[in-house]
Amino acid sequence: MTVASRYQKGKAVKIVPTGNEYDFIASIINDSNNPIKIYVDDLEGWYSEPITVKANDWIGLTADDEGKDILKCILRGDFKIR
Repeated sequence: MTVASRYQKGKAVKIVPTGNEYDFIASIINDSNNPIKIYVDDLEGWYSEPITVKANDWIGLTADDEGKDILKCILRGDFKIR
């Protein structure tokens, strides 16, 4: 699924939830030829370290508290891409 940013018109991220509650809960996929940096707004403030996904690559979000919080924020559109 593609989720649009609430803060940037025309910016979106491709995310694939696994449906699992253990191990990896979702993948963030970058199909572009350029790396992307995703800044997540966790409603307490912006994470200082972006999530970096290399060009034509993917990363997995783990089932820990941080991974679950990041997934919730992205699904709400609470992120920016640079």
